[in-house]
Amino acid sequence: MHTLWHGAELVFAWLAKFGLMLAVPSGLAALFARRFREHWGTYLLVLAYVAGMSLWFASASIVHQAWGMVGFVIGCVTTPIGMVCGSLLAAYTRHTPRMIGGILVAAAIPLICHFCGAWLVERYMVKPAFAFEVEPSDAIQELDTEPTLHT
Repeated sequence: MHTLWHGAELVFAWLAKFGLMLAVPSGLAALFARRFREHWGTYLLVLAYVAGMSLWFASASIVHQAWGMVGFVIGCVTTPIGMVCGSLLAAYTRHTPRMIGGILVAAAIPLICHFCGAWLVERYMVKPAFAFEVEPSDAIQELDTEPTLHT
């Protein structure tokens, strides 16, 4: 179990690092090519989930090393954010400020990627040609009016 867990932690950490390395050149390309920005936004959204999984696995490993299986179960029960907060608390109780800073930076990366990616996708999303605005008909507008004594 430990080998499988460590393998999953390494895979997600490698994917997050590789994804962050690709984000810089693709982001520079998106600065100059407007049609590429929506795709870069989607890439950032996927990268946010991969970096978030890497953060969760690393946090779970820190909690498990600090408090054993009891801390791990408590972290799992208190939602995924509970595992990250638990790793911050474990780093604080072990007096490792560099680890606290690393966890905070690792927690900021998925949030920034998610919000920037969602903004780019929403702003530069190409609407299909068949998308059109629908005007409400007169019958629907009459239904929205307040009833009077004469109707």
